[in-house]
Amino acid sequence: SSDGTRDFLKGLENVKVILNNKNKGFSKATNQGIKLARGEYIVFLNPDTVVTWDWAWHMMLHFNEGVGAVGPVSNYAAGLQRYELYMKDKSLGEIDVNKLAEKLYTWNTGKSMETKLLTGFCMMTKKEILGEVGMLDEDLFLGSDDLEFSWRLREKGYRLVVATDTFIYHKAQASFATEPEEKMKRLTQESQDTLYLKLQKYYGKGKVPSSKELWGMDWFRPSNKLTRPSPPLTSIIMLTFNQLDYTRKCLQSIEKYTRSRYELILVDNGSTDGTVKFLKDYAKKHANVELILNKENLGFAKGNNQGIEKARGDYILLLNNDVVVTEGWLERMVDYMESNPDVGMVGPLSNNVSGPQKVGGAPSGSNLDDIHAFARRIARENADKAEDVMRLVGFCLLIRKDVIDLIGPLDENYGSGNFEDDDLCLRSLIAGFRHVILKDVFIHHYGSKTFEGNNIDYNSSLDKNRDYFARKWHGIVEMEDGSYKVKLEPKDRLDALISMGEMEHEMGRLNSAVNIFKKALMLDPLNSRVLNDLGAIQWELGERESAINTFQKAL
Repeated sequence: SSDGTRDFLKGLENVKVILNNKNKGFSKATNQGIKLARGEYIVFLNPDTVVTWDWAWHMMLHFNEGVGAVGPVSNYAAGLQRYELYMKDKSLGEIDVNKLAEKLYTWNTGKSMETKLLTGFCMMTKKEILGEVGMLDEDLFLGSDDLEFSWRLREKGYRLVVATDTFIYHKAQASFATEPEEKMKRLTQESQDTLYLKLQKYYGKGKVPSSKELWGMDWFRPSNKLTRPSPPLTSIIMLTFNQLDYTRKCLQSIEKYTRSRYELILVDNGSTDGTVKFLKDYAKKHANVELILNKENLGFAKGNNQGIEKARGDYILLLNNDVVVTEGWLERMVDYMESNPDVGMVGPLSNNVSGPQKVGGAPSGSNLDDIHAFARRIARENADKAEDVMRLVGFCLLIRKDVIDLIGPLDENYGSGNFEDDDLCLRSLIAGFRHVILKDVFIHHYGSKTFEGNNIDYNSSLDKNRDYFARKWHGIVEMEDGSYKVKLEPKDRLDALISMGEMEHEMGRLNSAVNIFKKALMLDPLNSRVLNDLGAIQWELGERESAINTFQKAL
């Protein structure tokens, strides 16, 4: 530490202090403490916690035969360690930490819940157990140490239990906030990848159980390059509605500058300018092209959804036909997604786009050589630079197929276009995915050529869809001066996720609704609203036995 923490620790009495000259990582530093410890019980405790009355004694009482570790309930914890699950009176409102701890102890004295995972903010075990199973894995520099230790204890035959009568306040990730965000993401991803390789060595390649099976959660996401048996396939979906010259330029650029594996799904929305004949000839000459011909304009959302239904790829790329792609564009986008499995969508920089994706100084579209020279300069100057954002624009949007499977495709109520990409991004955000601009990828965008060339009233479409977006997400988005703010605190995410699942159900997308409700249950396993919603869909699907079991859990 460099903020006065070392001097503070030196002044403490009856405390053993180890002062490292550099950051050795969580696991290695914790193991230093374990080696000096003389007690029968060992507690791993984060510095951003506040303990409550007799907390350690209460946790010790849960060490019955076969128990390898005990964890408390908390305000910031996942799965079965969420204190709300064990509240007998949920109408208390704001309450002092110690008063809340007293209430939980009174309601749940001596009660525990077996779990597959104890998170490491506060975990108690025994010195003799550490002697048998080993200390924390020092190859895990930041994060995943609790996953690995929980897994190792259970593999050795020990049970993990949550002491539902013990509450510890947890601020959460306070140390993370003192370092650059990108550095923290990189280090935590490296630890996840290291743990996956360890699991792969234990179970065998291609045989590692899912994170749900191992720990009952879904936030363990090793890099896809470790888990995928072959290079990923991207399904590029491109809509056309006249504007043949732009379509031809776009396809030429894709052919010339794309080295990643891809299939191309072309969806024509009733063109009358020779585009249909051109696309038929193009599809005959290219084995990786699928062609969908609509007799009339079905709109941007519906046309893209037709392509999504046909897509076989690991990634879905929505691409406007009035763009020119540049060297290395798709490789860099896919590589970033492969290395960052918590990212649901990525987008490039462009000359003609709203928001932070817009870059200044780009040449006009009249000279392709200038465009590609500019793209090479951007790639060189911004190498490996990325920015997290809430919203990405749909002119060139790479989406993880798993995200579409979870949240559903584009909302077809947006018709010819505008706000359908905002809607998709918001649903992905609610589901817990990140969205990233890759600043070393530049795509030239001529902009709104379908609207202009086909006499579609852009402003009318914008106003109509803005109103629909505002109504649909009332309470989550706040419209102001043509833009909007998203009001989505972590505590509100569960309610938003449930509402999104109910919307998918109303639209008839039952599989998507089921996936969303299952994700919600990972946040709150006993939520009666989620269980009732899920049970209703199971009944509707004819899964009567599953539905009855789900309804019984809601009681």
